[in-house]
Amino acid sequence: MAGQKDKQIPIYKEIENYILDSIREGRFRKGMLIPSEEEFCVMFNTSRMTVRRAIDKLVAGNILYRIKGRGTFVNNYNFEKTMNLSTGWSETMRAQGYRTKTKVLNYCKVEANEYVAKNLGIRSGESVILLERLRYADDEPVLIEKAYLNASRLDGIMDYEFSEESLYHVFREQFHIELNHVYQKLYTKIVTGEYAEMLFQTKSATALVMENTSFDERTTPVEFTICYINGDKYTLRYALNK
Repeated sequence: MAGQKDKQIPIYKEIENYILDSIREGRFRKGMLIPSEEEFCVMFNTSRMTVRRAIDKLVAGNILYRIKGRGTFVNNYNFEKTMNLSTGWSETMRAQGYRTKTKVLNYCKVEANEYVAKNLGIRSGESVILLERLRYADDEPVLIEKAYLNASRLDGIMDYEFSEESLYHVFREQFHIELNHVYQKLYTKIVTGEYAEMLFQTKSATALVMENTSFDERTTPVEFTICYINGDKYTLRYALNK
């Protein structure tokens, strides 16, 4: 019980255990705002530094997440995607038991700029297909995916509608393209405007950005994707072969 300290363990650990027990027992539900640091100080008769140490550990473990100016919340998700596999969003999430939903934001032909062209191995100005989608898990927005597709390899792909259809399934079944490997780059970026509103419900936030260039068995680029991710809700795990 809060405030009744076990002398065998540090107070910060008691606070950590209290929060974890509250989540397991349903007192703190997914997405719920937990008590403030000041409230925990009173509950456990301790300093703010001690409380922050406990909360920092749970934030680092993706159990909790902070929103500046609003407080600390129970995380909705703790996704793990093993990045040595070319599996799509829906396949990954459904395998973990989550309900998925996709909103198509943009689906059109555009001219490749120099950066997109370099990643697809084509000339700048060539036609590519832009498929931009907002991806949800259990009705929560998690990432925005901008996929640039090599139009010369995928004639007729715009006949398909990708709010429910799997892009990689269409690659395999309709175009006989098997993705062999992915070149990936990760970094963080400040997002503003619509992206910040859709992913973070704020005017500005730091997103995890993941760039993927997907290659077929002939090592020809098929797809270049830029994903803007709410890192509080999505964890990446890498399996590396020696």
